Amino acid sequence: GTGILVRATIADTTTTILNTMITGSTGPAFHVSGGAGLIGFNSTSTTLDPAYGSIVNGSNEAVLIEDRLGGSVNMLGSTIDDIGGTGIVIRGTGAAPTLGNITIDNASIVDNTSTGISITNAEGNIAFRNTVNAATAIDNAAGDSVLIDGVTAGSRVTFENLNITNPRLGGINIDNLGGSFVFTRDLVIGTPGAGAVAAPAISVANSLPTGNVSFGRNVSIQGSLGRGIELDSNAAGSSFSINGQTTVTGAAAESIAVVGNAGTAQF
Repeated sequence: GTGILVRATIADTTTTILNTMITGSTGPAFHVSGGAGLIGFNSTSTTLDPAYGSIVNGSNEAVLIEDRLGGSVNMLGSTIDDIGGTGIVIRGTGAAPTLGNITIDNASIVDNTSTGISITNAEGNIAFRNTVNAATAIDNAAGDSVLIDGVTAGSRVTFENLNITNPRLGGINIDNLGGSFVFTRDLVIGTPGAGAVAAPAISVANSLPTGNVSFGRNVSIQGSLGRGIELDSNAAGSSFSINGQTTVTGAAAESIAVVGNAGTAQF
């Protein structure tokens, strides 16, 4: 079953899980459902010591956060090793988005059977950081390595550092963005993995007028069975920018395609 379930916590209450290891669960390893409390899954270690605040997962979601009414979920200093599971999922399952701020440190997702990191129908500030790992790492994801869909206006998704290798579908797929997606360091998306299908390495489509995608430094795409970078049908007022060097090699289709786009684009 589920490793740890935190459900329907009351606003302004605090639930802290410190230096705890989750392993061998068959449901979601760490599941936060509903509520508006302040939740922490934290580690006091400054090294890669799994005895302090770690999740080792091999089936279903390593982290599932859904249908929150507010508050925060902070996974500070802890580590996530998902091998063959279904990654990290943050979602609102109904008409209303899941609400609240989220920070997740030190995630490594390998050979997962679905999307690596999925953030859908969400409102708040969501950050992926690295305190003991070099980067958030996603290797050989069966679905999109990163999927951002329906993040609302005023919200912000931030990656400190991200390493995508052997993608089998899209590398970063952003759709219906009302808020901001911000990447602060160099990004490298590796060559497609075995069994990959055609999909853009980076796709940004249907952004709302408030949608903003920003890559702070260099972007390197080392291969794609579809397009390298695709901007499709983004609304006037939206923006896409790469504030460093853009390199696309080995794309089967166009290296960069801008189609039906009313927003601004800077490469």
